[in-house]
Order: sequence, then structure tokens, then C-alpha cells
Amino acid sequence: MKISLDWLSQYVDLPDPAEELIDVLPMLGIEVEEGDEGPSVSLDKVVVGKVLEKNQHPEADRLSVCSVEVGAEAPAQIVCGATNFKPGDRVPVALPGAKLPGGFKIKKSKLRGVASEGMMCSAKELELGEDNAGLFILSGEPEIGRKITDVVSKSTTLELEITANRGDCLSHLGVAREVSAYYQTPTRFPAVNNSAEPTDTATGNSLLSSLDIQSSQCPYYTAWSVKGVKIAPSPDWLIERIESIGLRPINNVVEITNFVLHETGQPLHAFDLKKIAGSTLVVREAKEGEK
Repeated sequence: MKISLDWLSQYVDLPDPAEELIDVLPMLGIEVEEGDEGPSVSLDKVVVGKVLEKNQHPEADRLSVCSVEVGAEAPAQIVCGATNFKPGDRVPVALPGAKLPGGFKIKKSKLRGVASEGMMCSAKELELGEDNAGLFILSGEPEIGRKITDVVSKSTTLELEITANRGDCLSHLGVAREVSAYYQTPTRFPAVNNSAEPTDTATGNSLLSSLDIQSSQCPYYTAWSVKGVKIAPSPDWLIERIESIGLRPINNVVEITNFVLHETGQPLHAFDLKKIAGSTLVVREAKEGEK
């Protein structure tokens, strides 16, 4: 199981330095297999850039020639193969002389005959996330030319080995309780809003009307119908949490179920209510050959 020390610090005060936990956790019965302290290089010459123009490369269908403001006297011309960006977007730009993870050094070059004065980067290329499908589009309006590490940080991540008898530690809150007990500091549990009331199932057949538990292996199952949910990209804070433990963002519904699992240890699954036949959710063991 992976935990992010930045995420963990939301629930309990950590020692200084926080990496001290690598030695403390084994004394609490939680083995630390390995730790990831973020980018393996400094990223000093990777800055926030703003795309000013995006034009088709004259000699390559899959490349764009871009004018990018990087905080210098003049914009940089950068040739890029990504497609998920537009003028006005702010992205990480590796300037000539930058050293990226993996030993890749950025220098001025020509791509299909057009000069390129740097490289616009994905999150994975900078070891700041798992997404490698396109450029890392920065949220808000971070200062152009500012070092990317001042804008986007990556928490140290620990890979833990949780034994079968310590299921209570299979979450950030579970580990926080142990850290709290060791250092004799309070645990900060997230606030819970209990004011919501169950929806009246009599108002229409679009709501989940019943549960059918067909296995003694599942003594308890809870389901809740939520209306008005729109599948969309997750907010930045949620993406940051999910990526900090090595998961790839998909959409807001998937992310929030994963967030709750890794925060509290409570597994969740989201179903499309329209695809539940008869508005009844059946809980049973898998049949032979069933996946």
C-alpha cells in the first residue's frame, strides 16, 4: 500500500523531517518497503510557460509549432507533438540546459527543419504525476517563468507492507492513528456531514429500490442513490492526491471512490443506476468462469 506523507499530514502532525517515519513505522509493526522522494533531478530549468500561438508544422501533420512565453525577453519557439492544449494554457517548459528524469538533457534543436527552443512536458516526464497522455496543463494562472517545483510539488511516498492482522492500517487515517499514538499528538479526522436524508424511492423508478444479498460471505452491504452526478475531470486537489499514490486519474466518480478508499480504508464502487435491472442491486458470489 502506498501513502503520501503530504496527504498523511492532513490528519496528524509529522516529525521534522517527515522521512523519520521510515524508521518509526517498522517499530509500530508497519514495514516500509521503499520510499519515493519525488523527482530524481532538481528541474531547475523547468518553468511555467504560457502558450501564445499554436500552428501546424509545415512538414509534419502530427507536430505543432508554438510560441510560448517563458518569462524571458522574447517568447520561445517550441515544436510539440501533444494535442491536448490550446493558446492560453500554462504548461511546464523545459528550457535548454534542463536535465529531466532519466538523464535526458534539453537543448536547442530542429524538428523536421523547424527550430525548437525547449520542450513542453507531461507530468510523467517530470516525475510529478502518472499522466503521460499529453502536456501537464497547469491550473489557475501561475506566474510565467516561475520554477515548476515552486508551483507543483510532489510529496514523498512510502510503500508499506501491511500484515493480515493490521487491516486497521490499510488507509491514510489508519496509519495516522498509529503515528498519533507514537508521538502522542491528536489525530485530525475529516468532518462528516450527516445532514443528508435518504431519497424517497416512491418518487420514481429511476432510484435504487432494494438490495438482494445472496451470499453469507457478505453480512452487510450499504448502497445509496445519488442523482445529478455528471462525469467530468476531477478537480486539481483530487488529481494530486490520486497521483501521489501512483494511481492514474480517470474521472471524478472513479477518483472520489479511490480517494475514500485510501483515506478511510472503506472500499467503494460506483454503478450506473440506469444499468441496474429492476432498480435492485444483487450481491452474490461470482459464478464459475465469471470475471
